[in-house]
Amino acid sequence: MKKNHQVAVLVELGVFVAMAVILDFICGIIYELPYGGSISIAMLPVFVVSYRRGWYNGIIAGALFGLIQCLLKPPFILSIPQFIMDYFLAFMVIGLGGIFKNALSKPLPFSLGILLGSTLRYIVASIAGIIFWAEYIPTEIGFMNNLFGMSLGESAIVVGSLLYNALYMLPSMLLCVVIGLALQNRKILAINLTSEK
Repeated sequence: MKKNHQVAVLVELGVFVAMAVILDFICGIIYELPYGGSISIAMLPVFVVSYRRGWYNGIIAGALFGLIQCLLKPPFILSIPQFIMDYFLAFMVIGLGGIFKNALSKPLPFSLGILLGSTLRYIVASIAGIIFWAEYIPTEIGFMNNLFGMSLGESAIVVGSLLYNALYMLPSMLLCVVIGLALQNRKILAINLTSEK
C-alpha cells in the first residue's frame, strides 16, 4: 500500500505541476508585464497539491514548476544566485502554504495558505529585484511613474521592486483565493485518489 501511495503522490505532483504550467502559459499569452510577471492563477495548483500532500511535496511542486518554466521560455539569467532566487526559491516557497491543516475543507486555512505562499513569493521576488535587478530598475521606474503618475524619488530601487512585483502578485493571490474557494465549496479539491493519506 505504501508504494501505491507514493505513486499516487508522484502522479498528483505531475498533474498539478502540469496544470500550473498550462495556466501560466495561458495567462502569459493574455498579458505579461513588460519586465516579467503576469496576473495568473498558476500558483493555485501548487497550493492545492501542498494542501493535499503536505508542504514538503508543495515545495517540490513549486521547484518543478519553476524548472519547467525555464525549459519552456528562456529565463533571464544575470547570475546563479539570481537564477536560484527568481526561478526556484520564489516558486518553492509557494508550497509552504501547505502548513495549514484542514485547508482543503475549511475556507480560513485555505485562504491563509494562499496568503502565506503568495506573500513569501512576493518577498523573494522583491528582494531579488532589489539585489540583482537594480541596474534595470530605472527603466521599470519610468514604467511605474507613468502607470501611477508619480515620482518614486530616492527610494526608487526598493519602492520600484515592491510596487512592480505587487502589480502581478496581489491580483494573482486574490484570484487564487476566489477561484480556489469556489472549487473548495464544490468539494472538487478534496477528491481522494487513494484510500491511504
